[in-house]
Amino acid sequence: MSVGSALFFSGRGNKRARLTILGVAIGVYSVCTIAIIGMTGRQLLDTELGRMGFDCITISPTDKSLNQLNTESAQLLAQLPEVTLAAPLVTDFGQLSMRGMVANVVACGIDQSGQDIIHLELLHGRMFTKGETASASSVCVVDRALAESFYHRSNIVGKQLTLTIGDKSETFTVIGVVQDDQNILTNLAGDYIPAFLYLPYTRQIQMTQRSAVDQLFVQLTDGIDAETAGTNICGVLDRESGYRGLYRSSDLAMQKDRLSRIFDGITLVLMGIGGVSLVVSGLSIMTIMTSAVRERTKEIGIKKAIGARKRDILLEFLAEALWLTFRGGLWGTGASVATFLLLRVVVGLETRISMGLLAGVLLFSLLIGGIFGVVPARSAARLSPVEALRWDG
Repeated sequence: MSVGSALFFSGRGNKRARLTILGVAIGVYSVCTIAIIGMTGRQLLDTELGRMGFDCITISPTDKSLNQLNTESAQLLAQLPEVTLAAPLVTDFGQLSMRGMVANVVACGIDQSGQDIIHLELLHGRMFTKGETASASSVCVVDRALAESFYHRSNIVGKQLTLTIGDKSETFTVIGVVQDDQNILTNLAGDYIPAFLYLPYTRQIQMTQRSAVDQLFVQLTDGIDAETAGTNICGVLDRESGYRGLYRSSDLAMQKDRLSRIFDGITLVLMGIGGVSLVVSGLSIMTIMTSAVRERTKEIGIKKAIGARKRDILLEFLAEALWLTFRGGLWGTGASVATFLLLRVVVGLETRISMGLLAGVLLFSLLIGGIFGVVPARSAARLSPVEALRWDG
């Protein structure tokens, strides 16, 4: 370490250096934290949308009065080579009453295979069987949030509830409870998102006096183009119904990708805003290095007098600027990683930490330090040895 470099480790220079390092650390911490939150949120979003059936396509009628979708339609589609699974879906908003209490719910009518598309994770009890679907049994499966809100426990298998849709009310027996705490929408919106209730779609059709199901969920074989498959499936259903253009397909996977891209864009914007603090810390680097040049002018003159070249002086000051930035960057990335590891242990938050991304942020901070450090470094390199030796500042 040169005599001049000791300026950063003692006295007034040490205090300024610590403040500069702290500024860099705060900037790097902000960018890394936003990046980790963005990556974790993207992973949760992809997982949750896939769990809710956003990795498939849906088939729905363009004219509900002519709709003929039913169990036979799903069976017909399941025989197509590009289809691995087809399941009906009926949805209604309703009210559920238990123990004198009332809650808003989304009633989802599905069959025994629908749970594979929506990816329901069973906690207690069981899902309804093929026989219960065929006989339109008055059984249902509730999510854990709903169970705990009424009974303050998750296992309420065997309990009865009353479901009201429009002016129709029926009593159902709870045969299963499914997991819900991975629902990112529920976590974000809280009480604004209603609970979910699952029942045989045949029972819901009878209850609401429908003649057909609202739509079909269709999972495609891997590698099949969703748009082409959707066109083919709609053509099959059109021929079966005797109408042209009655059915349309919607690629939920494409909508999922769009949501993910929007999420990534928001994350990049927030990282850009956090990066402003890095630019501010770069100005701090330039300020402290300019002060160091002024305080070490005579030392620079001595070095040049004994043979130091401009490049040697330039590299010395530039290295010091990079060293300050590197220390701040390490503190910032370390603090960010420690924060999320602590959250993982304390609250069980599954965070996604990319070492490559953290390294990229650290390199970006070094670039900022180099850009703002080169100006005072060049100023030091250009000092005249005679004037520097005469300096009495």
